[in-house]
Amino acid sequence: MKKIITALLAVILVVGIAVTAVALVYKNAEETAGSTASAVVDRVNFTFAPTQQRFTLGESENGYVAEVLFTAEKTEPDFYAVLHGLTVSGINSVRTEIAPAADSPLNVPLAEAILPVVDGKPAALQWKILIYFTAGGSGTFSPEITVDFTSGVKKEAADRHLYTVPLTFIVSEPDNAE
Repeated sequence: MKKIITALLAVILVVGIAVTAVALVYKNAEETAGSTASAVVDRVNFTFAPTQQRFTLGESENGYVAEVLFTAEKTEPDFYAVLHGLTVSGINSVRTEIAPAADSPLNVPLAEAILPVVDGKPAALQWKILIYFTAGGSGTFSPEITVDFTSGVKKEAADRHLYTVPLTFIVSEPDNAE
């Protein structure tokens, strides 16, 4: 039993160190705006927040990390909807991480997630999307997130769809007024 607890504590320590190292290497947004992009597409409600983020040039040698909260919920309980995945394009992306959000009622990975019904009502699922990217200089960057999903009245009659939402990442020169 002591070996299991020791091993568990060692794993937690290693993960904590890795998360801290990533936080030191990549710079998070200083400011977020354009709070929400929301749309109902083929009876599925998609929400992305925030849609605009600002970064300061040169604060990180390795790049920046943008955090977007993604929510998906079907509009009708007897409707079928499954998310196949999402992609990020339009930016020099190093990598993208997608994990269930802490506030999500169900801890479900995004890939092949069937949108659920809880107590007879559609339940929203949430994911945190981390987009690691680099910028060669200051400017406004316009990445897009595309969600690949299938929806329909029932599984046998469902169609596959793509929904794209634009984002704005602004990388600006440091403020020299200090």
